Amino acid sequence: NERAEAQKLLVEHKALIAQAHRERADALSRAEQEAERLKSGIMDEAREQREKLLAQSREQVEIGLKQARAELQGLAVDLAIQAATKLLEKNVDDASQRKLVEDHLADLERRSNRQS
Repeated sequence: NERAEAQKLLVEHKALIAQAHRERADALSRAEQEAERLKSGIMDEAREQREKLLAQSREQVEIGLKQARAELQGLAVDLAIQAATKLLEKNVDDASQRKLVEDHLADLERRSNRQS
């Protein structure tokens, strides 16, 4: 009788161990799925933030380029007006006129390099 009882307890014990193993495997599986879901969410959010930052950076660069172009264009116009004024103020020969234009172009280049 005791032997049968011991056998019965052994079978129950094995069943409990098997149940515990299944529950542990299920819990691990659920934890892995949750971890993967969280990882995916974090990656999506990071991608979104990166795209926003890139878009903002591109926009700032474009604004800076537009401002630089406008400033350069204004400077070129000013220099052209100055050169034309000097040419009109002086009655000079072709060589002198060429020198004045070259000097103004060099001045434009110096100003451009200082602003860079």
